[in-house]
This record gives sequence, C-alpha cells and structure tokens, in this order.
Amino acid sequence: GGGAPPPPPKKPLAKLRRAIRQALGDATTLASRDLQAILAGHAADVDFMADYQTVRGFILAGRVAGRRRWRAALVSGPKADWQDRARTILLRMGWDTADPELWRAGEARFYPWAADAARDRWFAHQLREAWRARRFDAFTKADRRDSALVRGYPWAEALGRRARRLFQDTDAHGRAILTGAAVSDACMSIIVGDCAPAGPARAPRLLDWCPWRGAAAAPTWAHLSWECSALEARRPTRPRDILQARLAWPAAASFYDLEVLERLREVRIAVLERRWGPMRGSAAARA
Repeated sequence: GGGAPPPPPKKPLAKLRRAIRQALGDATTLASRDLQAILAGHAADVDFMADYQTVRGFILAGRVAGRRRWRAALVSGPKADWQDRARTILLRMGWDTADPELWRAGEARFYPWAADAARDRWFAHQLREAWRARRFDAFTKADRRDSALVRGYPWAEALGRRARRLFQDTDAHGRAILTGAAVSDACMSIIVGDCAPAGPARAPRLLDWCPWRGAAAAPTWAHLSWECSALEARRPTRPRDILQARLAWPAAASFYDLEVLERLREVRIAVLERRWGPMRGSAAARA
C-alpha cells in the first residue's frame, strides 16, 4: 500500500549538506559546488541519493507487484504520483520513459520490469554517470573564471575517474586546486581589498604588478603557475589541456598528473603563506 515516500524537508537537508561538506574538508567558498560533488562522490549528494532511491524503489515495487497489477495501480492515486516523480527524475538524467516497458537514453536500453542483477548494476551506474555529467556541465556553464576557460569541455567517464583518484590521495590544498579554489595574488587582492603588495612601498597596484618578480605583470593564477620566472623551481611543462593547466584534472593517466597537481598545490600554498605565514602541509611548516 501507499506510494512513494514524500520528498525530504528542505531545512534539514540544508543542514545535512553543510555537515557533509564540512566532513569532507570544504573550508572555502571559492570552490565549485559541482566539482566538489563529483569528486566527493554521489553518495555524499543527498539530493541525488533521494532521487536514486525513488527510482530504485519504483522499479522494485513494480517487480514485486507484477507488471499487470502495477500498471493498473498507476492509473490514479499515490502510485501515479510516484510514477510521475520517477519519470521526472529519469528525464532529468536523460532517460525517456514514454514506453513503460522500455526506457531509452540514446542507444542505451533498459527493461525496468525484467529482474536481472547485472543489468540493474549497469543501470545504476548509468544513473550515477548521468548525474556526474550534469554536474560537470553545470560547472562549465557557471559564472566563474575557471568555468569560462573550459566552456564546452566534454565530460568523459575516464576523466572523472582519474580526477577522483587524485582527490582521494591528496590533502586540503590539492583538493582545493581540483575543485576550483585556486588563489592568486590578484585574486587575494580583490578578496582582501588591498591594491598594492605588503610592505612600506605602496607603489603599483597588485592587479598590475607581480610581487614575486617585482615587475609589471598581472599576478593571475596562470601567470604564477606557468609563467612567473620567480616561481619556476620544480615547474613541469605547462599542460596543453586547459582543464589540467587550470584545475589539475588529469588529461591522461600518468605520473605527470601528480607533477601538475603538486605544482599547483605549491603555488597555492606560496600565495597564502606570503600573506599569513606557514600553512599546514607546506615545507616551511614542516621545517
């Protein structure tokens, strides 16, 4: 009896989301929520898990009731609402359920009422991957500097898998890089509100002046990471892939991926230490 469970209330969900982000080490508002979600994993996204369980429960209930009885029960009542919710969720994930016997997503096909453990695992993976692709697409379309650089960048399952491995094996600074929380002197100048390097001389604006070189050059993230001669120690070759050059997302599985992430991590620590002293995880802090 009954239909789908009601959607969870919004206020407790907001508190749960914050608690999960804090547990995962989210200590910055500069990071992209979409990239954080992808790298932390689908299980940490309470909205996705609610949608996933709604669809999964809908399928299992139909199999238990039997196809004919279940289809008759969907004509009206709470089960019809359940079906509408499941269809809305699936449509958002790219699945066409106009034919209740055969769901379609491009060339993919799924028979919801046929109990098949292997196909069920495959379908669950498709839902998770569709969620990751939607979150990445949202990131590329966001009103962010890094998003503007990678606008139209195609999602690939292997790309996400490699980035998640790096995310799991690095520290808070590395995770900040992978989620878009890079900080340059130009960025910090805007955040803090000053317009010149620290020190007695208040000469050129920091937005137009590289404090590392002591020369005219905008100290942007790209400049500090790949161009500044004062920060070229241990600097690997600049990645050709824009997503890797900006966010350290690996274009291909190789040791080079670790070198790029470590390079960007070191630059982030150097920028922060220049203002506030040794940071946890830096060479200066370990000395």
